[in-house]
Amino acid sequence: VDGIKEHCASLRSLQLYGWPMIKSLPEQMQYLSKLTNLTIIRFDGLEALPEWLGKLQSLQTLELFACKNLKYLPSTAMECLADLHTLRINRCPHLKERCTRGTGEEWPKIAHIPNIYL
Repeated sequence: VDGIKEHCASLRSLQLYGWPMIKSLPEQMQYLSKLTNLTIIRFDGLEALPEWLGKLQSLQTLELFACKNLKYLPSTAMECLADLHTLRINRCPHLKERCTRGTGEEWPKIAHIPNIYL
């Protein structure tokens, strides 16, 4: 088990394909301290990204695809992601609207990210 945990801790890129009924991301992901790229696809039951996302401080790219019920980004975690330089939101209609530059409710959480693609 320690070997697997050690191996996963060095993981740099991860794509997660969800299922309609899953309402949260696996909490074990918060220990992936070297993760630089995270892609989350088709987590239809997910309405909010977890606060522990802020522990992924090496994260440089976050991509969210086809999460049709995703509405909220974590409140303080996004500010902790100082290395995050690219955010892609595609086919997540609620979140896309809430992340509208300047006027969206989630915009203050992501305004510091240099490359935002909606």
